[in-house]
Amino acid sequence: MILTRSLCSRFRAYYCSLFLLFPLCMRVLHAEETSTVAVTSTPAGATVFLDSRFAGVTPLTLPEVSLGNHLLTLTKYRHASEARILKVDKASVEVQVELKALGRGSLKVSALPEETQVYLNGGLKGKSPVTVEDLSPGKYNLRLEADGFVTLQETIEVQASQETKIERTLESKSEAYLLSSIDKEPNRVVNYYDLAHHYLRMQQFERAFAMFARGFDACVSPEVSTNEQRRLYDEFDRVWDAQYNFTDAATIQKLHPRLLEELEKAIQRQPRNVSNYWCLGSFYQKTKDWSKTADAYERGYKGVKSPRAKVYLEHLLASARYNQGYELEQAGKTEEAQPFYEALVRDHPKAYFTRSALTQRATYWLRTKHDYAKAIEVKKQFLRMFPESDQCPEIQMEVASVYVNFLKDYQKAIEEYRAYLAAYPRKDACKTAQLTIASLCWQNLKDLPAALREYGKFVSDYPQNDSAPVALKFMYDLYSSMAMARATLPQGLTVETAREKAEQIRKRVVTEYPWSTQAAMLDNDQVSKKLRQEAATSCNEAARLAGADVAKAVAAYEEIVKKYPRFSQARDAQVQIINLYANSLKDNDKANAARLRYAELFPDSDQSPSMLFQSGYSKAFAQKKYEEGVADFRKLIKSYPDSDQCVSAQSYIASVYSFSYGHYDRDKNNEENRRLIKDYPWYDGNDVTQTTIGMNFYYQFQPGDKEKAQKELLKSIQDYPYGSYLATTEYYIDMVDAGAQVDENKIK
Repeated sequence: MILTRSLCSRFRAYYCSLFLLFPLCMRVLHAEETSTVAVTSTPAGATVFLDSRFAGVTPLTLPEVSLGNHLLTLTKYRHASEARILKVDKASVEVQVELKALGRGSLKVSALPEETQVYLNGGLKGKSPVTVEDLSPGKYNLRLEADGFVTLQETIEVQASQETKIERTLESKSEAYLLSSIDKEPNRVVNYYDLAHHYLRMQQFERAFAMFARGFDACVSPEVSTNEQRRLYDEFDRVWDAQYNFTDAATIQKLHPRLLEELEKAIQRQPRNVSNYWCLGSFYQKTKDWSKTADAYERGYKGVKSPRAKVYLEHLLASARYNQGYELEQAGKTEEAQPFYEALVRDHPKAYFTRSALTQRATYWLRTKHDYAKAIEVKKQFLRMFPESDQCPEIQMEVASVYVNFLKDYQKAIEEYRAYLAAYPRKDACKTAQLTIASLCWQNLKDLPAALREYGKFVSDYPQNDSAPVALKFMYDLYSSMAMARATLPQGLTVETAREKAEQIRKRVVTEYPWSTQAAMLDNDQVSKKLRQEAATSCNEAARLAGADVAKAVAAYEEIVKKYPRFSQARDAQVQIINLYANSLKDNDKANAARLRYAELFPDSDQSPSMLFQSGYSKAFAQKKYEEGVADFRKLIKSYPDSDQCVSAQSYIASVYSFSYGHYDRDKNNEENRRLIKDYPWYDGNDVTQTTIGMNFYYQFQPGDKEKAQKELLKSIQDYPYGSYLATTEYYIDMVDAGAQVDENKIK
């Protein structure tokens, strides 16, 4: 029995050896046989590994690959890797691999203690454990906060198409530790913030308020960190709003008077702490008590000494006073609102909200009191007080319009339109102003020589404008009336001369503006008339087709554009093609292509700038084809630099690269924002633009740059001290330790 087992064991070992040697023998037999392997991928540019060795980048041809099975692996940035067994059994093998793009990721944060507050890029995402879905791959600023524990901040990276897991344990921070820290560093405001927060969570309100009070007083120290100061007051503000669950709603309401009381006491102790007034006013603002809000800010305005703090509090005060009036207006108490607007204009002539007050005052005199002269006076007051505002062109036109429509003083209206032309010669509305001057001379003043002169000036100044043939047609009508003795001939003009001028104008309209409706009215050529009629008929047929077969309608309109390019129907047809693609077929790509085609075919049309603008906006913000949208915006700016739409186009170019969209590029966003400020210095939104540049350096995940953030944010308030965004800008300057309190503390 033992002998038999031994023989069996040797027998198995012998055959196992043969089995293991068989592949080696086969390789020797086929050593000379190889294959050529061609590897392609979608998308191209993938890195190829054959049997774990780098082989090249697709498209790739690999010669002399031995027959048999091989491990083929393809990798590409932001795509899932693809690995497969490649069977090489013939002289030539082709492999096509499709790589799947990685999608958005998620973040799961688990922290101890439980219910730790989780902030991502400054926004509260919930309490631990929490999962944040649908995140773009990239780096984020993670902040974890919990009562009695040291706040943890770090930069984390979210991976594409997968869940990124973060597990952290916060360091405990006991009451004794914080009290000891305060004793060692009494000017570290964050210690008061943390300890006050700790007491609030334990509902030890008296101790919490004591810590707040000590923190408020520490804010006037020369070593103050305005970041910590802002966090302290934000924490106090969170108590008012009950932004975290430390007690019930009834208790919160009972705490409101105490919060106000603590701020009043703090003002008595430290009347030059800027944030005391901001916080007190914001509390009253939340109750819609604008009178007390204004009183708090006014006391601050009078109490501080630094120019910067004064401008900041004046901005808040002007806002409160404006809201006092606006709330009354909303309640139907228009008369009672006016004194607040008047006081705002009188006492704060530079403040941003004074502009709004003047606008409300003008509307009051115009619509409520029907005192048109007074309305004009207020509008002109706006022009004098804020000559750099981008609202001025519109207001100047409104002044002229009041003279026309309400006062019927046509001569004064003409003077105001001329003032518009002189002050804003590059604005789009100049065409309207010049045409209106001519119309007033003819229709209202009956001054035919002046009308002819003004229409002629329009054509001379704006020969490529769509309204040029309109002006010429009016001139034709005037001369024709004179030639037929229907109007009194001006001195030096005969019937024959009038007839000759009318004929010259007719020929000019037909020759230079064949696409206009005026040319269709004045064209005597029978061939042209026939072609125009054919074009009109074709347009009607295409319109009928649109209801039954959109594709055929598009083809019909395209034929009109091709066949009748000189006539108005061609432009109308191209517009219809755009509408059909956009509204009926829902094909944004073709709609945008048709818009660009319009601008290409009819570059002198008044609609061409809008076509480029609409295409750029659609691509950049609807289709997420960011760079294509930018290209269209740039084409608009380059081709039509005087168009009013250029400033919006440049603003949108900057927005493409902003943090708000999925195409963020800090350097490009800053570059485009600086170009916006440089090329359009009159734009009222430039204070926001400059602040955005600073905020780009504020974001930590870029990583942040505190010094550059300070520089750019300070530039915003220096260059635009009375801008609409002042309060927001000052908030962020606090966060980078260059807040207004720093300036205030320097003045003894």
